[in-house]
Amino acid sequence: MALDPRALQRFLTVCREGSIGGAARRLHVTQPAVSATILQLEETLGTTLFTRSRTGITLTHTGVALRRRARALETLLMKAEREVELLRADAVGPLVIGGTPGALVSLVPRAVSTIKVLYPSFELQVVERPDDELSEMLRSGQIELAIVTTGAVAASERLMEETLLRDPFSLIVGRANAHLPSKITLSKHRRCPLGVAVRRRRVSPPG
Repeated sequence: MALDPRALQRFLTVCREGSIGGAARRLHVTQPAVSATILQLEETLGTTLFTRSRTGITLTHTGVALRRRARALETLLMKAEREVELLRADAVGPLVIGGTPGALVSLVPRAVSTIKVLYPSFELQVVERPDDELSEMLRSGQIELAIVTTGAVAASERLMEETLLRDPFSLIVGRANAHLPSKITLSKHRRCPLGVAVRRRRVSPPG
């Protein structure tokens, strides 16, 4: 079973526009052409990708899974094209790092200095997102690394997490929270950052 990348692109456009008609207008094709593409995808996969109703369409759980993979494929193709362009200019990349503002300020400048020593010419993009969004961006291939707060969000089995540094902190509370223990964990009190980690996609060994 082989999926047509062009069909996946039409599927992504339907997801983004929220309707078959909207996708048709965006792609400058007829609505029946988009409907036929979605139907063919569903027949190939043997599943329903959208729940259709009078109010519009909604992704099924299999549709959500396919959307993530389709986004990853789209990102892969875009990065492949950009990487070739950079190599022609004797540069490397693109490297996309995501993180929370505090984590990025603490670690990225030092990382850039190290990269400059190895690669004088490179392309780096940094995006700020909450911890939970960063995990999803990793899974879909939108970013290569996520600099996150350790333990704020449970890491997926498909992601690897490595702690880079830890910062001590003092928690000052009022009488209403006097019951808190002398030591707390971030998983129970997520508003108190304990450390910074790098999270990346887990890559299975060949064979």
